[in-house]
Amino acid sequence: MFGVSLSKDVLHVEPGNAATLVVSVSNRSDAADRYEIEIEGLDAEWVAIPVASFTLGPGEEKQQKALIKPPRSAESKAGSYPFLVKVRSLETGHAEEAQGVLEVEPFSLVSIEVEPRRESASALSKQAPYTVTAINLGNEELNLQLFADDPEDGCTYQFAQERVSLAPGQQKQVRLTVQPSHFPFLGTPRLFGFTVSARGVDNPHVSSNAQAQIERKATVSPAVLAVALILLLFGFFWFMNRPQDPYIKAFHASKYEVLSGETIKLFWEAAHATRVEIELSDGRVITGGPTGELEVQVDATVKFNIVAMNDSGRKSAPFDEIEVIAKIPEQEPLPVIEAMTVSPAKTTPGTTVTVTYKVQNADRIILQPFNYTLPINFETFQFTASGEGRIELTLTAFNKSGQAAQKSATLTVEVPSKAQITMFRATLLGDPIGDKEIEPDTPITLEWSVGNAARATIDPAVPDFDVERGSATVFLRRTTTFTLTVYDSDNRPVSQKITIKIKQPVGVAPGDGGSLSG
Repeated sequence: MFGVSLSKDVLHVEPGNAATLVVSVSNRSDAADRYEIEIEGLDAEWVAIPVASFTLGPGEEKQQKALIKPPRSAESKAGSYPFLVKVRSLETGHAEEAQGVLEVEPFSLVSIEVEPRRESASALSKQAPYTVTAINLGNEELNLQLFADDPEDGCTYQFAQERVSLAPGQQKQVRLTVQPSHFPFLGTPRLFGFTVSARGVDNPHVSSNAQAQIERKATVSPAVLAVALILLLFGFFWFMNRPQDPYIKAFHASKYEVLSGETIKLFWEAAHATRVEIELSDGRVITGGPTGELEVQVDATVKFNIVAMNDSGRKSAPFDEIEVIAKIPEQEPLPVIEAMTVSPAKTTPGTTVTVTYKVQNADRIILQPFNYTLPINFETFQFTASGEGRIELTLTAFNKSGQAAQKSATLTVEVPSKAQITMFRATLLGDPIGDKEIEPDTPITLEWSVGNAARATIDPAVPDFDVERGSATVFLRRTTTFTLTVYDSDNRPVSQKITIKIKQPVGVAPGDGGSLSG
């Protein structure tokens, strides 16, 4: 009999470093025994046991060390690795086990390469292609952002994709196009060195870079220009004195597919010619100068052929035929908005507003000013009111040709005041007046109670009005309506009115001779 225990059930290790596992073995028998330690569940190359077998006397206990060192490579993926420590008696064959977990910590390492290391660009071939290879040398997934620049800011850089995701040990190639900002016509080649960088999106400390060069070539070097000028002079002298036949340099149409009845333009340019003849497939012939343009109405599909001629009667060789296809336009029915209503037309922020509409011949429906796209197959649309003020809602229906119809409705959004008037009444000797008529100059008490009020007004004004006092005494000689208006901290009002009826003396018209006093 013997026992086995581990110093730690969970070991943490970063790839490239070693973690020490202490295995305690105690001999609980009455005889000496020899034991052997094995670790299962982990890569054998990760584990080193300095003393794999040993002897214990009766009742003796011994601690043996095992070193666990995963290599610092992408194969040592971050995560949990359960393992089993098995101790076997070499005398009896009996085995005891202990379980543990190896936590491999993540580490990040990236490498990039640029191929080729040097390319060239010219005015005729402005862009130089490179291949950027990004390699994840770490043991966890890595998201990279690619950059490229040069100290002189003399080039522009375009990646096929600026972000790449790499699994541990994975590499990806991304195409990079580099183009110098400008190309001089005359000059010597110039070399630009640039840096391609890769930086971790989630961990900016993870980065790598590589160097490459691009050679910018001028359109013409001084030596080539001198030789070219000499050859040009000789060539020009020969060209001006050689026998010349007319030929068509260019012949094209502004459009090659039109709607029936549409007008196109024909453009041509002939060399060594005094005139051209353009023949249509319907038999018409158009004559023009050696260079020109002409508008032609196309009612049906037609082909054009052109021939250049000079005064000596020589004609040009056949030129490519032009065909212009005429299509009959399809008539798209106009969109129609039969109805549009907004309910409720007056509301507060946060409430649901329903737009009811009926549209015919629509391919797309837009509600402005919110730029909502409304479903075509439904007749109602709901949204939540926001903002404040008067909003002009415009429903625009488009057909497939882009033709539009509009209809508008008004929505008013009001933010309610936080202020409250919990009580506003007129009393006579403590009793509410209600609709009773009161004798002139009778002392009447106005009473009020408000909440969340930043300020308040009463119209008509009463002497010594104070919103916090809550009451005032007035003497009236005519029927009067008092309006109490209370404002919250955002200056939003809420109002309430009271009308006090005053008896009129015989022979006095209503509204005559009234007054208010405190």
